[in-house]
Amino acid sequence: MSERPSGDAPRHRARRALPVAAALVAALAVAVPLLLSRTGEDRVPDGDPAARVAEVWTTTADGAHRVERTATADPDPAGTPDPSTPTITVAGSADPADPGPEVTGFGAALTLSSASLLLAMPEDDRRALLTELFDPAGPVRLSVVRVALGGSDFVPGPGPARTYDDLPPGETDGDLERFSSAGDEPVRALLREIRVLAPDLLVVASPWSPPAWLKTSDSLEGGRLLDDDRAYATYAAYLVRALQEWAAAGVPVDALTVQNEPQARHPDGYPGTDMPVADQVRLLDALGPALADAGLDPALLAYDHNWALHPADAASTPEGADPETDYPLRVLRSDAARWVAGVAFHCYSGDASAQDAVREEFPDAAVWVTECSGSHAPGTPPEQVFADTLTWQSRNLLVASLAHGASAVLTWNLALDPDGGPHVGGCGTCTGVVTVAGAEATPDAEHDVLAHAARFLPRGSVRVGSTSTAGDAVAQVALRTPAGATVLLVAHDGDHEATVDVRDGGERYPVRLAPRSLSTVVVGDEAARAVADPAHARAAAPDAPTLPAAVDLAGAAATADPAAPDDPCCTGDVAAHAVDGDPATRWSSGRPQRPGDALEVDLGRVVAVRGVVLDAGGSAGDWPRGYEVLTSADGASWTAATPARAGAGQVAAAALDGAEVRYLRVRLTADADPWWSVAELRVLA
Repeated sequence: MSERPSGDAPRHRARRALPVAAALVAALAVAVPLLLSRTGEDRVPDGDPAARVAEVWTTTADGAHRVERTATADPDPAGTPDPSTPTITVAGSADPADPGPEVTGFGAALTLSSASLLLAMPEDDRRALLTELFDPAGPVRLSVVRVALGGSDFVPGPGPARTYDDLPPGETDGDLERFSSAGDEPVRALLREIRVLAPDLLVVASPWSPPAWLKTSDSLEGGRLLDDDRAYATYAAYLVRALQEWAAAGVPVDALTVQNEPQARHPDGYPGTDMPVADQVRLLDALGPALADAGLDPALLAYDHNWALHPADAASTPEGADPETDYPLRVLRSDAARWVAGVAFHCYSGDASAQDAVREEFPDAAVWVTECSGSHAPGTPPEQVFADTLTWQSRNLLVASLAHGASAVLTWNLALDPDGGPHVGGCGTCTGVVTVAGAEATPDAEHDVLAHAARFLPRGSVRVGSTSTAGDAVAQVALRTPAGATVLLVAHDGDHEATVDVRDGGERYPVRLAPRSLSTVVVGDEAARAVADPAHARAAAPDAPTLPAAVDLAGAAATADPAAPDDPCCTGDVAAHAVDGDPATRWSSGRPQRPGDALEVDLGRVVAVRGVVLDAGGSAGDWPRGYEVLTSADGASWTAATPARAGAGQVAAAALDGAEVRYLRVRLTADADPWWSVAELRVLA
């Protein structure tokens, strides 16, 4: 952020536990989520369970309602509708010519500042908060996290900004012999915790600066990459190495923006890089092949800056230089576009209509909004900060971004302290998703804005057409979930209550909009609403579990192929050690990984399995490079419970659908040189 808002490890090694991940899973059965949002009336509609109704969930700027169910509206059986009542009409289906992008997810940034606050919380309180925010059946359901590769403006001070290869002035490291990403281990430790709760979490990474010795400024603040092919090749190798170390640490990077805010030439006390279009294209041409050669395939996102050129960045444009107001389009028009999956935007200048130019000229390019922080004038009362942030972000970030083709929407810091920090330079009045003070976490407006979408729009939901006659005070966007529910997000800026008729599927639903509010309207039959909002299903079945509980494997029996290593060092690495509850023991294949290698567990009883976690423990390099999970009720007939997926580090996880099974088989699908080792196999139900 610059503008204020308007290697495989060695094959054999000493074994050690991964205490954070192990302790987290062991305690999931007793964790109690932090109640950050109040619940409203949870009535189950009477009558035909297949009848379509509209449920209305509301947050108001005065805080009286916080992601609360405020109404359940049946179709209005009245005859001719009142022509004076404004309408929001949802298209029957997606436009075949422009079906709209699929939802990738919603989230925030886990900066080092956020990580420092979360790790300082008592473990039970932190676990409850992470469950609240990330559990796929919880009240928020974030599914995307952004991280900085090295320093940013939000790091705990004091101390100099850093990258992964910082050297004294005058020294260089072209072979990256002194490269280390260990400084970001606090962030990775938290992400490993989160991935146990949400195995399908996506991680998008952004560098703020190359090492100073690769820049014209010889500083992390400002300057450009050296005009030298070797510098570009070295920086490409640096980014590849970063992704490799993150993967080896159990946190694969799914998407990468090649430079945070490339038009911010003069960052205020923190890392930043001036990267004109030609430089970004040149870097992409070096980075794309380097990633491919390394077997890495993150989605590369170009630009990663504001919807429109910020006035401060325009003022800093060198005299006679092109301001490059169409930066993302120029990258997509270049030869380097073959490496680019999409474009990332920030919200601090312009508006989301700028996304239309990308969608119109490059309909296959993904559009992500990767950063948008709430902010305020110093001394603004907290209740006014909440109201202003909710109102602005509801309309301009959430509704507008989705309406103009974004598939992912992220805010900035996941957690900040009551003073909007810790930070070095940059924004001194930013707000986070939550404010953390010791053991206490208080939800901010960003929490509710994200929950209004993430809670009701699972990955794969698709934007559909919608029209409104409700006037300028109402902004709306409609999407359809994979289960067939219609989800309408409505931002109402008016100072008085308004009533609109929501027309969907041939029915008309009267919906009241509170003054200065954000509403999510979910229209569908009970089954569709339950998928969009599992809390609805739990209202009908209050005894249903709400957290992934760790299954007691005391009576489980494990077998493996190969059964154990032939190497004299490790003949005791038998399959039983994968389920013995002791992360200091392990099962190992004893040879390079081959498709068909398998670890099988008889749970000893039928269990509704929601997830499987594989922890390599101290054998951190021995993670499965490709694997699938199969299930069986009788040990004879097997069903693929997950598609083949790539492992990416010490902790690998797979989400299942909760079907009742007795037998689990994890089977490799890829060749790889390292052994396959499992210190602990954990089953979540």
